[in-house]
Amino acid sequence: MTPRVFPRLYLASDAEATGPHDAHDVLDSFRAGSLTWDHPAAIEGTDDWQPLGDILRAFFPGWVMPPQSLVPPPPVFQPDPLYPSPPRPSSFGRFLDYAGSALLILIGATLFIIGMPLKYVLVGFVLMPIGVMCVIVGTVMLFKS
Repeated sequence: MTPRVFPRLYLASDAEATGPHDAHDVLDSFRAGSLTWDHPAAIEGTDDWQPLGDILRAFFPGWVMPPQSLVPPPPVFQPDPLYPSPPRPSSFGRFLDYAGSALLILIGATLFIIGMPLKYVLVGFVLMPIGVMCVIVGTVMLFKS
């Protein structure tokens, strides 16, 4: 069995060709990182310039291109939710929320208005704060839903 003969390669550098270089030496330089996949190269005896990686792959069929960068890409940030969001209520449930808020605001305003002209100060002082609190709670419920 005759040993396989590898051709010699010319490499382009700064607008001129260098070489011929032994294919194994070129492969070692490529693995070391001094040559890139797209580096222009030609086989000795031809004027057909091709990317170095294509030529090396043709003469070393089991060879796989090593990664060009040894630094892995940064991971994609996908935050996990701390807790699942609560399900949204149905349309009828939202209507009940709005109706309850509006009713609470109405009751509060009514109690406030009734409490103002009362002759009995104690009753007025009880109804007015309750009315104000109902209006506040109803408004908060309205904007939260």
